[in-house]
Amino acid sequence: MEWIDTIVKIVFLVLGTVVTVYVVPWLKEKGLYDIVKKMVQGAEKWSETMDIDKKEWVIERLEARGIVVNNYVEALIESACEELDIAWANVSSEFTEE
Repeated sequence: MEWIDTIVKIVFLVLGTVVTVYVVPWLKEKGLYDIVKKMVQGAEKWSETMDIDKKEWVIERLEARGIVVNNYVEALIESACEELDIAWANVSSEFTEE
């Protein structure tokens, strides 16, 4: 019966390692992208009424929240902008098609 305890401990050790190495970073990345998407949407909304540099606005807001803006985060910003543009194009095409 002692070998069952050992096997259970090994299984939990492996699961803990997998969660730590793969799941936690993925969740952090997902959360960061969600934040960036919200900021990009906010910049788009602000730009409707004010003359702002949208990317700079997003970067300022991210840095104000303690997020270091590096090349990776800038790529996330560009990706979120592209995703918003695609969504806008899809909506626009729905209204123009008869």
